[in-house]
Amino acid sequence: MDSIDQNLNSSEDREAALAEFAQVFIKRITDDRVAALSDDAVFAEVRNVFDFMADRTQGMAAVRVFNPDRATDGYEQEGTVIDIVVDDAPFIVDSTLAAIENAGFRVTRDAHVVMAIERDGSGKLIEVGHARVGEQRESIQHYVLDRVLDSQQGETLRRAIEDVLEDVRLAVRDFKPMLEGAVSRMIELTRRGESRYGTDTVEEAVEFLRWLRDLNFVFLGYREYNVVEVDGERSLVAEPGSGLGILSDEGTSRFAKPVPIASLPEELQERYREGFLLVVAKTNSESTVHRPVRMDYIGIRVIGDDGSVVGEARLLGLFTSHAYMTEPDSIPILRGKLAEILDAEDVMVGSHDYRAVVRLFNSFPQSDLWSMPVEAIKDAMEGLLLVESRERVRLFVSPDLLSRSVSLMVVLPRDRFNATLRARLQDYFVERYHGTSADYQLTQGGDGTARIHFRVWIDGPVADVPFDELQQTVVELSRTWEDRVADHLETIADDPRELLSRWSPVLPEYYKTSTDLAIAAGDICELERLASSGASFRVGIQNEERGERGLTRVAVYTNHHRLELSEILPLLESAGLRIVEEVPTRVERNEAGMFIH
Repeated sequence: MDSIDQNLNSSEDREAALAEFAQVFIKRITDDRVAALSDDAVFAEVRNVFDFMADRTQGMAAVRVFNPDRATDGYEQEGTVIDIVVDDAPFIVDSTLAAIENAGFRVTRDAHVVMAIERDGSGKLIEVGHARVGEQRESIQHYVLDRVLDSQQGETLRRAIEDVLEDVRLAVRDFKPMLEGAVSRMIELTRRGESRYGTDTVEEAVEFLRWLRDLNFVFLGYREYNVVEVDGERSLVAEPGSGLGILSDEGTSRFAKPVPIASLPEELQERYREGFLLVVAKTNSESTVHRPVRMDYIGIRVIGDDGSVVGEARLLGLFTSHAYMTEPDSIPILRGKLAEILDAEDVMVGSHDYRAVVRLFNSFPQSDLWSMPVEAIKDAMEGLLLVESRERVRLFVSPDLLSRSVSLMVVLPRDRFNATLRARLQDYFVERYHGTSADYQLTQGGDGTARIHFRVWIDGPVADVPFDELQQTVVELSRTWEDRVADHLETIADDPRELLSRWSPVLPEYYKTSTDLAIAAGDICELERLASSGASFRVGIQNEERGERGLTRVAVYTNHHRLELSEILPLLESAGLRIVEEVPTRVERNEAGMFIH
């Protein structure tokens, strides 16, 4: 190695290696951290990491979670420290950070270096050097958390990080076998389905599997399953030796021993009776590698000589950013779904309607396009194309192919969308479908609409929720303040929408959120009368219910000036009234303003 070539048998050798390590490591510590500590404290922190790195069982990730103490470690931190030494590999750092965040903790500072490392048979350090020249590279990571963990919390976190690093190791170890061998095997199994599914369907599935290899998929795990007869029952069992990556240990599978298909949930039984040759869907479990999102599942049904389903090949992973940036109409399988829709719509290639259908199809989230049946996508697109008024709110619902989730799309005028509405809709859908969680994605339509795509994840049978009930609640939740005030104005004003167009923009938000809708409608009418009359003030009286007692609200509307309390309170008190509170509101209608007291 060009930087250092030491046999660390002497203290001088060890100190030289430490100095070389420190030069690289300190560059990764933020300047403000270095400036905040004494030289002794910085050196103690670096030495502590080096000592931990110097002794490691080769091939195994070394992880420690501890609270440094000045007396024993030479330095201290405001939060718990995590040190990791592991063979360098893709996804190491982002997977570790995700594991920490998933445990509910936040990293306040971190340092990460990659160095060339040589060890003896027991894992003790022999040589260290720059990563660019070494054959064996190791990742040394140092994290400081935002809080101090107790021993139990630290041990739980350590084990979680070790599990994640093991998943990364398995996925990286078997990347080439999955990329080449597993995909080739799936292509071979796919071709066996030609007698049942036809040549076109098979070839489209083969093209899709080849497309995965072209930087479109992060391969995490692969396994095959067989349908076998056990005591006269069709049963499912994992194929020994078929597992790769995070699925390499068949012993951890629920199908390590044959499981009767009749005992499985109905949607799983269906998978081994009928259905599509190839299924792309989301799993119920999140990836521990690379990104903490639900993994993508790709399943191929294996067809026997008699045309029955005799097994399944299953691939787990994540679609890459390259895949998500690709227009769906050019992706195998998805382009086939689009072709079916175009054929059903009977549109001419290149026509306005053709371009509208393709544009709309490409605007759907890919996860929806993968999981939704063609008929559901077509119905949703037809509904969108028929939305003539931007004031309409529409809902589209579709369970996914594996009945693990429900896809819901809410289409509404763009100016009605806000984060509060999105959260209310998400909470409502999770509650109605007894979901465990929900994801969402916002798409801006070119026609002034916003589309919120929700996916509610279900742990069990999908609840049968009446569509009319869902639609009615969605419409109600998406109604604006103006919509609700208009209901009250309709009984007291001739043209409520015209009144709202003049007065809603000049009423402050705090007024809208704190004022009863019926009271607000009365205020708007009085303000309109004041503005049109040219008078300097008006007085309005309305009764208001507050809990068990009713109050009378006396409102004084003034033009161009604000009333002093000393002007109005004596008049009311002389009439024998007791004043509970006074709430002023400035209405930005003109330069001087109008006021509601």
